[in-house]
Amino acid sequence: MQQAHKADKIDFIALEPWPGELICAEGRYLEGADEKRAAIFIGPEFGTVTRVDLAAAREAAEADFDVLMPAPSVSTPTPAT
Repeated sequence: MQQAHKADKIDFIALEPWPGELICAEGRYLEGADEKRAAIFIGPEFGTVTRVDLAAAREAAEADFDVLMPAPSVSTPTPAT
């Protein structure tokens, strides 16, 4: 997952669905020799923090994730008629 700066890029070693209310996936990545867990939720990459973002952060903390990462939603193009 690429963040705003290339140096902040995270290469996941595993990505699995997560049965949460707001968290939709668990990503695992290495930070040095340590394996870390990222809670991934569909939401804006930039902008103002909303109540939904805070609820996702609470859900991630309760599940003992190391970080919370937004995965920007992708709109589906409307077919031409």
